[in-house]
Amino acid sequence: MQAFIIRAVKIRPSRIAPLSRTGYGEAMSPWISTDSDIITSFRYDEKAHAIRVLFQSGDMSDYYEASPGLFAQFVESSSKSGFFAAYIRDWLPCRPVSQSS
Repeated sequence: MQAFIIRAVKIRPSRIAPLSRTGYGEAMSPWISTDSDIITSFRYDEKAHAIRVLFQSGDMSDYYEASPGLFAQFVESSSKSGFFAAYIRDWLPCRPVSQSS
C-alpha cells in the first residue's frame, strides 16, 4: 500500500478569487485555466467538497471528498495533469457532469 503525504499550502489571494454564491446555494470558486494537455480548467465546490474538472476532450467530472487543502495544492502544482493523476483521478469518488451544469 502506498502512502502519500499532502502538505498544507497557503493560497495566494491573487491566484484564486473569492468563492461566489450562485442561485443554487453553491459556493464555487472561479474556473482556473491550465496549459495542460489533459485538463482545460478546474474549480472547487465548497458546499459539495468537490473539484470540478473540464478536460480537453470536452468531458467534465466532479471529484468528491476533496479538501480545500487538496484543491490549494492542485492550484499551486507545477504539473496539473501530474498532480491530477497522482492525487485525484484514482483516489476520489467521481461523477460525470453534463455541460449544462
